[in-house]
Amino acid sequence: RLKTSENKERNRRLQIYISKLKNHGLLAESKKENGKLTLSQEGQEKLMELRSQDRYRNYKKEKIDHSLIVAFDIPESERGKRDWLRDILKGLDFEMIQRSVWVGQVRFPEELLADLEKLNILECVQVLEVTKLGTLKNIEKNVEKTKK
Repeated sequence: RLKTSENKERNRRLQIYISKLKNHGLLAESKKENGKLTLSQEGQEKLMELRSQDRYRNYKKEKIDHSLIVAFDIPESERGKRDWLRDILKGLDFEMIQRSVWVGQVRFPEELLADLEKLNILECVQVLEVTKLGTLKNIEKNVEKTKK
């Protein structure tokens, strides 16, 4: 059960969100049903537009024999886009190394590149292809030799 202060804060945030939706013309209060909130015509059109974009579509998972590293630095103001990208990478079987660094052995889908461009975050994302073993393997071997 939520503490009273947490509940008040949650209700305050909800009221702010509802107010913003009303100000944008996406919600309307029903005069017949004692102020019941409904989607306005503009809200219904916006919902249809968002559903047609299908940003959570299933991207093709094509396995590859080397690793890709996906790193991103998407601004805090674009938090929803950051969370969306994390969901997509998880769905593509990438593993999280840090919250903004992911590794996987799946070809990066061209459709995802196009979606990143549409969302204006392509410049915030780096995709690196690892085709050779790094120097750490060589260092480990040298350390083991010196221990003998």
